[in-house]
Amino acid sequence: TIVDIVVDNISISINHGAEFTNKQEVLLYLSYPDRMTEMRISNNGINWSKWTRARSLKKWKLTKGRGEKSVYVQFKDKSQEYEPVSDTIIFKKTRGG
Repeated sequence: TIVDIVVDNISISINHGAEFTNKQEVLLYLSYPDRMTEMRISNNGINWSKWTRARSLKKWKLTKGRGEKSVYVQFKDKSQEYEPVSDTIIFKKTRGG
């Protein structure tokens, strides 16, 4: 996307802000304050992965099917969970790929 969402200096960018992808597996580029200790990820903002150690780069699998896909990330520190942020990308599966 052109504009990444930033909340409390937390941001997510799918494939460096690409508008399209032809692969179901993408790279998430994550930016967050040093105080963040854990993160979790979701394709719909409802069903989340388990909390894991916060990191700035993460491989992630989009949901199946063509079209616009969203990925959400939520961080927490020792005292609170922060509002999730998201990014979108359009999945255009090509023949043979």
